[in-house]
Amino acid sequence: MIRLALLLGLIGVSGLSTSPLAAQGVPFLVAPAERGVALRWVWDEGERPAGYFVERRPAAGGPWARLTPQPLRRIRDRAAARLRLGDQFDRYSSLLFPTDPRAERSDPESFRGLLLLSADLEPGVAHVLGLRYDDSLAVTGTAYQYRLIALRGTGEAELASSGVVVAGSYRPAASPAPMTALTGPRGASLRWTPSLQFSAYHVYRGARRDGADARRLNDAPVILFTRDDGSAVEASATFFTDTLPAPRDTAYYAVEGIDAFGRRSARSPMLAFTRRPAVTVNAPVLVQTRVEGDTVVVSWQPPIDTSVTGYQVWRAPSDTGTFVKLGAPVRAPARELRDPGRPTRRVLWYRVTALDRAGRESDPSTLALAEVPDLTPPAVPDSLAGVADTGRLSLRWRPVRAADLRGYRVYRSSNAGSTFSLLSPTPMRGAQFVDTIRLRADHAFHYRVTAVDSSFNESAPSAVIALRPPDHTPPSAPRIGQVRPLDGALGVIWLANPEADVVAYRLRYRLKSETVWRDAGTAIPVQQLRDTIVGLTPGRAYEMTLVAIDDAGNQSPLAPVVEGTPVTRRAPARPDLRRASYEPGARGVVVTSSAPAEGVVELLVLRREEGQAYRPVGTLEAGTTRFVDRTAQTGRRYEYVVRARDAFGNTSESRSRRVDVPQGGA
Repeated sequence: MIRLALLLGLIGVSGLSTSPLAAQGVPFLVAPAERGVALRWVWDEGERPAGYFVERRPAAGGPWARLTPQPLRRIRDRAAARLRLGDQFDRYSSLLFPTDPRAERSDPESFRGLLLLSADLEPGVAHVLGLRYDDSLAVTGTAYQYRLIALRGTGEAELASSGVVVAGSYRPAASPAPMTALTGPRGASLRWTPSLQFSAYHVYRGARRDGADARRLNDAPVILFTRDDGSAVEASATFFTDTLPAPRDTAYYAVEGIDAFGRRSARSPMLAFTRRPAVTVNAPVLVQTRVEGDTVVVSWQPPIDTSVTGYQVWRAPSDTGTFVKLGAPVRAPARELRDPGRPTRRVLWYRVTALDRAGRESDPSTLALAEVPDLTPPAVPDSLAGVADTGRLSLRWRPVRAADLRGYRVYRSSNAGSTFSLLSPTPMRGAQFVDTIRLRADHAFHYRVTAVDSSFNESAPSAVIALRPPDHTPPSAPRIGQVRPLDGALGVIWLANPEADVVAYRLRYRLKSETVWRDAGTAIPVQQLRDTIVGLTPGRAYEMTLVAIDDAGNQSPLAPVVEGTPVTRRAPARPDLRRASYEPGARGVVVTSSAPAEGVVELLVLRREEGQAYRPVGTLEAGTTRFVDRTAQTGRRYEYVVRARDAFGNTSESRSRRVDVPQGGA
């Protein structure tokens, strides 16, 4: 809320209002000028951009042409601002360059409102704030379209685009509605119907009905605060007060509007006003209202007259309507009256007159208005549903039945339990909403909706729904970390994928000589990260790869191929040690065995003495079944076995044979 005292001190405000830009919620205004086109915009509610670009194209279409090679930014240099504002610099310098930098931080909303309001009244201020651009090079009579680009830390973003506007086609706006006037303490109390197309007004007075001699009365523009529907909310019917020198003097008044581009409208018809002579009884002062439930309490202060014996309170549905008495006069010294049972959302106007002992009545006091607020929120929207598509999520819900329904607010969150952000600051009329999201968004979005009435009472939120856009993004290729040879199988271990939506893996294999992949089995749960391929031929080389699968069924590219060779843990056939004996002619112990079985790569001859372990003494060479142990010593007893070993290191042993080497035999 703008601080009224600061506003009054800055620009001499009489009455209350908001800027049309703020009232309509329009961020981008484009209008024809006498030469070219004028453009105005306001800051958005979030972080202010670092600057703005303006682009233009013909109304028939075509590429956009950038009109501002450098971004439009707020002028922070006092000398540059003075050059832009000229003789208006002193009026606005304290707002644009506050001496206490903490003032703006302590009340940012007030400063934002003051700056935007000043930009409406003075085009130079809009230029200093970087919120205006005049396209003076636009060809008169040519239709154009414009768009506004914000420069942010993350890059450029389009904020708004305009409709079609014809350059150089500006005509002054029609005049405000005619004025009305009441007799004030020393002159005329003036009022007119505010319009959202005007940001401020100028008031003129002359002595001639045709207004030829009219001069402007106000030094600073008159600013009026209004509601969204344009009706005034000030506590008095007086927008501007003019002092006339003496009773029965007649003056003629007119008003002209100032739009958001600082341009003046036509003047209203001249209003004749004659000041009436003062009455004997003075009117009460400081008439005020307050609301307690459905009761309006009217209070006032007595005039200076000591002859006042009572007060009459009057009420009307409008400031120009018919005022009716509220009961009998209130006897002095009481200074308050309660008016119960008033309907909500109805603006009521009150005035008070003073009565003396002779029954004479004063002029009416200044007006005071009251409105019993509506504190009852509308019903909660229900049946919220939605449809998810790539890049957009469409919501709909059952409309709320309420005569004073303003619209709906839509909220979104990435998690049902976290904070919801508002997507529609201005309540939407329709019971539907389309949310634009990133094209590659792959997580659920949670939504809820509230209803808002004309008093901005907001309902409780609807039930939350979650919508997830279609996921067309596959996971990244997984990576196999280790392959372990097993008995007729291969054990495979891999690394977990970084994507949170991966739910399974699928292991594939093939013989190295093959071209077609085979699945090792069903999908593997995401937590497992290992599997075994069974039923493989030992000694054959195999290739293996892996795919990751997300919860939308997207499959990753194949993992880099790795190789592995399965083994066997079955021992080879047991060799047959047919004979072991000492033969003098061979000068050693002769060991005779069967030929190696299939798959055996080595037949090892081992020997031991009693109580000792077997030790190898030689091997049966390929193609032979006979081995001579010439290291056996005479007079010793030995046991011999033959051990078979296959290509995978599996072994088996023959039965043992005992041999006695005679003395002197070796």
